[in-house]
Amino acid sequence: MATLPTKLVVNCVGDQVPAAPPTVSGLLFANRTVGWAFGPSLVQTGDGGRRWVPDVVPGPVLAMATLGGTAYAAVRVCRRVGRIRPCQVDLERTRVRVTHWQPVRGLSGLPGTAAELVARPPADLWLWVGFTHVTARGESTASTALIGTTDGGGRWLHLTPPCPALPTTVYPIGGTMAGLLATTGDARLWAVCGGGNGGAGVSPKFVHASGNDGRTWRLVANAICCMGLDPLRYGYIVDLAATPAALWLGNGHGSFLVSRDGGRRWAPVRLPG
Repeated sequence: MATLPTKLVVNCVGDQVPAAPPTVSGLLFANRTVGWAFGPSLVQTGDGGRRWVPDVVPGPVLAMATLGGTAYAAVRVCRRVGRIRPCQVDLERTRVRVTHWQPVRGLSGLPGTAAELVARPPADLWLWVGFTHVTARGESTASTALIGTTDGGGRWLHLTPPCPALPTTVYPIGGTMAGLLATTGDARLWAVCGGGNGGAGVSPKFVHASGNDGRTWRLVANAICCMGLDPLRYGYIVDLAATPAALWLGNGHGSFLVSRDGGRRWAPVRLPG
């Protein structure tokens, strides 16, 4: 069994004690030997998972992806500005075989607390960042930003985000925007977004589609609280996968949904047993 690295820290009486172990929620392998466990900590293996060592980035890792020989990490960084410490998202990258994380030029300090990274080999990558605007009156608006590259990271474009900016009366839990992105391997992208705690309970959820690499989007389905019995409106937004034939959405209720008509209609998947 593989074990994650721990280190010693000095406690309040001067004794060396083990620090809290790294906490991870995701796995990403670039090849048969090099991979990472991440979210929020970051550890790396170079021998196929037999040994893991700490990796160094500026903050907690929100999402990761690999493209070609490069790994990307969306990192939450909280920089002190006067008496406040707003959190932002930085996009970091490193060559797979030489781990040395560096910020992607122009993609540091993105306002946000959540992020999604989706890669489509050989050269396409999208970064989706969710955040909340707060006005001087204390009013907040949930929104997102979408940034993509189609040349392996040489040039980055700010694209139209799939989720519109909506007031917190529509996104009820603090105006938080949650979303997932997936690609079918061609020019199509799919997005599912919702309000509240990851689309909690019966918060509104929306399905968007793009046929031109995220430059424009169209709404294909929406599920608003308390309208009908649409299974899309129940549960969380946990995971999204796309194939040429179907879309698959994990809802955090021990099962998942499937759509075979481009996201317009959804049905629960019956699991065996």
